[in-house]
Amino acid sequence: MQRHTMYFTGNVQGVGFRVTAKRCAERYDLTGCVSNLPNGQVMLVAEGHIWEIGYMLIDLMTELAGHITEIDMTIEPGIVPGCSSFEIVGLTEEERECLDSKR
Repeated sequence: MQRHTMYFTGNVQGVGFRVTAKRCAERYDLTGCVSNLPNGQVMLVAEGHIWEIGYMLIDLMTELAGHITEIDMTIEPGIVPGCSSFEIVGLTEEERECLDSKR
């Protein structure tokens, strides 16, 4: 098991990045979180098997082609205890309702 922390640069805010990331992460049963940063980047933390994280990243890059210009990544062994799902950090109430209605 590994923990990958990724910082995405490009046109990554306001394009559905966090919702897409959550859907891709859940497809592979990954845990972690995704959030917008004040500098315009998106931070994504994914925990799981390396091949699952790799497939999630391929799916994310395919679905958001043209929006991502750079990815900075750090990899750590192991996972953080207590993380049992993949969450979007900083959702507005309107975004949360929209996400819930799509389930």
